[in-house]
Amino acid sequence: MQFTLILRVLYLSIPVISQTEIIHGSENVVDHLVQFMYKAQVRIDICVDNTRRGLAIEIRRLKNTFIDATRRHVKIRYITEITKDNFDYCKELISIVNELRHLDGIKGNFYVSEIEYAAPSTLHEKGKSSDMMIYSSAKEIVEHHINARRGISDNHI
Repeated sequence: MQFTLILRVLYLSIPVISQTEIIHGSENVVDHLVQFMYKAQVRIDICVDNTRRGLAIEIRRLKNTFIDATRRHVKIRYITEITKDNFDYCKELISIVNELRHLDGIKGNFYVSEIEYAAPSTLHEKGKSSDMMIYSSAKEIVEHHINARRGISDNHI
């Protein structure tokens, strides 16, 4: 525990070069999401519309990364539209996230941690990861989306 705390303090004190980029290719998108989740130390807030239903469960690497993050005590908060079509998926998802919330009509997808932002595209083949994603570690962009997530949280059930 003490060793982990020291590593977290060291990690958070290392200067980060801000970057914003567009990631292309579904494998690259999954790779970046996995790296994103491994770098998170405190929390990951996720808003996902129904176009990405089930991918956190169906793509084994993503599911394992969710499980690893919760084991590292990273708080995962997940907002989606819960419907009869995705109810079974949501029942499984609740076992690998800390919070699962419903928001009617949510559109778009994003992940935000304390240091990074990622937005996978919504257009992709059913059961496959997005083939494009916006990624940023720019402080202003991350803070903007943390605040957007807070606004969404105020309206969820």
